[in-house]
Amino acid sequence: MVLREARPRRAWRAWEKPYDRTFHIIPMYIVETLKKRDPLSLVFAGVILCAACIVFWPLIDVIILSFSIAVVLIPAHRAVSSRIKEGYSAFILCFSIVVGLIFVMWFTFNTLYGNLDYIRMLFSQMAAELTKIDILGSLSEKIAEVSGLEPVGNIFTTNFITTLFENIVVGITGWIGDFLAASPILIVKVVIFFLTLYLFFLNGDKVIQEIRSLIPQQTTASLDRLTKTTVDTMYSVYIVNVEAAILTFILAIPFFMFLGYGHVLFWSTLCGLFQLVPFLGPQILIAFLLIYELLLGDIRGAILTICVGYPLISGIADFYFRPKRMGARMAIHPVLMMVGIFGGMLLMGLLGIVLGPLMVALIVSAYDIIVHPTSKEIEGALIDE
Repeated sequence: MVLREARPRRAWRAWEKPYDRTFHIIPMYIVETLKKRDPLSLVFAGVILCAACIVFWPLIDVIILSFSIAVVLIPAHRAVSSRIKEGYSAFILCFSIVVGLIFVMWFTFNTLYGNLDYIRMLFSQMAAELTKIDILGSLSEKIAEVSGLEPVGNIFTTNFITTLFENIVVGITGWIGDFLAASPILIVKVVIFFLTLYLFFLNGDKVIQEIRSLIPQQTTASLDRLTKTTVDTMYSVYIVNVEAAILTFILAIPFFMFLGYGHVLFWSTLCGLFQLVPFLGPQILIAFLLIYELLLGDIRGAILTICVGYPLISGIADFYFRPKRMGARMAIHPVLMMVGIFGGMLLMGLLGIVLGPLMVALIVSAYDIIVHPTSKEIEGALIDE
């Protein structure tokens, strides 16, 4: 009877006070580790690392980007390096990634810049049709009859809409111009990206093993969960999203050829770009296309967009391809993924597309570690007692 009661009691204590044990074990581990090292050497190394971080902080976006890509593609590097030398494998992967990124960026900017006049024409057509709509004007007149106030009239005037759309085009043109003006700096960053990615491929496994050797044994289970969350999130951001964008681009080409609006590559490129923002991006493009068609009175185009375009541009990628490719590797809910993407872009710019979902995923994983400890973590706690 004593033995039967002792086991669940100890197991319950392992679940009841994980924080007391953690706050006791970690300081003791740090103290024991410091006893084996020269404190002055550790302080000196820490100062050097802090100084290096301050000096190279402007390049943090390139370093994080190369690290996050390496995290996802290290399995591919292991597979290739099993047949050829590790240095050659890392170089081939880095060269392929850099060339692929440069080609995609060139193709995208060339397509958008070459269709600026077409974008202006689209907005001009929409502005001309919007000025014919007097919904707000009629509504303000009815409100004025009831309240006795002066009617505001129709706010969708030609000047208002033309100025609004022209500002959008000017903003797009200015962004492209600023990007091209920064080409010399961009070239340097591409070189740094190539070199850091090469080093991460070449020494990533070794660094991971060295870091794991410094961590207490009972903490490795939690570290493994954080690592899995990081890899799965980056896999979703890079591999799955890029594959979905390529698939959408390919499927959009025959649809826009059949739709008959011309500028097929322009529309298909937009579909691929918007697919990089899961679920929400394609819906925005579909909504814009529907508004454009309805304003022009193209009922045939609107029906085709709903019945054919939506399944091709959004449905297949969002509701079949993406879940099938992710499978059991989904780190966070798609809604949280969008929160991470938009919140990250708001706070960190383009880098937030990568860091935003990663930070949200790590927060979810940290919550899961606190609330739902695994059997290995419980066993480690029992051993410590």
